[in-house]
Amino acid sequence: MKSLKAAILYFLAVFTAGFALGVLRVLFVVNCLGERTAELIEQPIMLIVIVLAAGKVIRRVQQPTPTNCMAIGFIALILLVTVEFTVVLWIRGLNISDYIYNRDRVSGIAYLLMLAAFAMMPVIVARTYRTNRPGS
Repeated sequence: MKSLKAAILYFLAVFTAGFALGVLRVLFVVNCLGERTAELIEQPIMLIVIVLAAGKVIRRVQQPTPTNCMAIGFIALILLVTVEFTVVLWIRGLNISDYIYNRDRVSGIAYLLMLAAFAMMPVIVARTYRTNRPGS
């Protein structure tokens, strides 16, 4: 149950930041720079958010084993993709096939890589956390 709570917190932190950045991107950046560039500019910011959110969540988990951390990342990924394919697409007035078909190839690949980073970041952060703890 602790992994589920940590996964929900991780998902909420990253989704909230991503939603806010997405609104800013669509309202202000896309018109000036285009969809691809706007999405690619957003990716490094989201990576920082992912690293910080994973670190905060992992520090709250009492014994962050690799299995727990992997569960946190993948449960959060399932939540993120589920919300992305329901709420976000509904807000944008798209269906899944339109979303996938109309996605820019370059920024789409970057997005897929970010999803992989999102899923694996709790494991990566926990490994770093265990390695850098005093007395380790």
